[in-house]
Amino acid sequence: ICNYESLKKYFVDEIKKPTKETPLRLNHVNFNQHIGMFKAVVIDESHRVKEAKSAQTKFTKGIAAGKEYIIALTGTPVVNKPRDLVAQLGIIDQMANFGGYKGFVNRYCEGYNGAANLKELNFLLNKHCFYRREKTDVLKELPDKMRQIVLCDIAPAHRKEYTEAQNNLEGYLRKYKQATEEKVASALRGEIMVTIGVLKNISARGKLADVIEQIRSVVDEGEKIIVFVHLKEVAAALKEEFPDALTILGDDHIATRQMNVDRFQNDPAHKIIICSIKAAGVGITLTSSSRVAFVELPWHPADCDQCEDRAHRIGQHDSVQCMYFLGKDTIDEHIYQIIDKKRAIADAVTGSTENIQEEVIDIMMSSLFNKNKTNGTINTIRDGSASDNDDQHTETTSADRDGQDD
Repeated sequence: ICNYESLKKYFVDEIKKPTKETPLRLNHVNFNQHIGMFKAVVIDESHRVKEAKSAQTKFTKGIAAGKEYIIALTGTPVVNKPRDLVAQLGIIDQMANFGGYKGFVNRYCEGYNGAANLKELNFLLNKHCFYRREKTDVLKELPDKMRQIVLCDIAPAHRKEYTEAQNNLEGYLRKYKQATEEKVASALRGEIMVTIGVLKNISARGKLADVIEQIRSVVDEGEKIIVFVHLKEVAAALKEEFPDALTILGDDHIATRQMNVDRFQNDPAHKIIICSIKAAGVGITLTSSSRVAFVELPWHPADCDQCEDRAHRIGQHDSVQCMYFLGKDTIDEHIYQIIDKKRAIADAVTGSTENIQEEVIDIMMSSLFNKNKTNGTINTIRDGSASDNDDQHTETTSADRDGQDD
């Protein structure tokens, strides 16, 4: 049993790359004799080796090569798009069944969204190498899960700050609109990605008053709530407002995290736990609460699902309500659409039939969703997914194309 971070330490003798600029290839890696000690390899959380160029993926591929049994396990084989399967299929030696690397990319990774012929891909996966068991198949007694999109007004001071930052971003996009793909990619990794991070930051801070009001409402009803955040300053602001809240954050010691999980699970007096999306998104159980709230959004639906499932898992007896707080007319709405598109692609590839009820709640009771808006925000929510408006999301989707988090 070995974690990904230790593969190099235990299985690699040396790496011989001609130059620092040369991309790492599998033939550059000299493995030691330990890789011949076993005939089977089980790769847990195999989506962690979806990046074909990463050293972690190269090491996994080299160790698995030639083994009698190679099994990859993951709840999220497709995090973004079908291309995520390339490295995983290569590791389990199944790429030939999909036309090889070029055949796979040309057939299933083309089109605007980088996804095509998904029904065919799903058929071939199930035919050759893919076995799926949905939660509803193995946990038949588990209650339902529902998502709520809670639209929040941004405080006036933050709205002014947001508008100025947004104007800067739009200026960048206009500047690079006619540029080459290389220049656009460079810009996205620099100024534009920084500005997108700023917009997310302002939106998070600007909606805190509404978020705090909603959290207090849940607690006043006698219920517990799990609150997911990303920024340290947002976590600090919530902790200041709710000083008795427990935390599972990146800076918390591992022993403190477990102690806070136990206290939240077993002590009725503790109603709020503030969690980092990354630090608390996997490996813990928080079933004492059936209310999950997202103050900030990750880029990937898999991260959302993992966070939701801290409450929606074995031991849960109530329907789980997941609230997504989105700043009205902000980048939050764009990101939520990106998440919805990625989730739809992943579900089409894997054949998921999970149907999560979703509804919109405008806590200011405005008629936003009755208007025919043209500024790129969500127009309506129906059948559990956001409406598509591809032309208005070109830049934001491009910013996410390389799977970059903020």
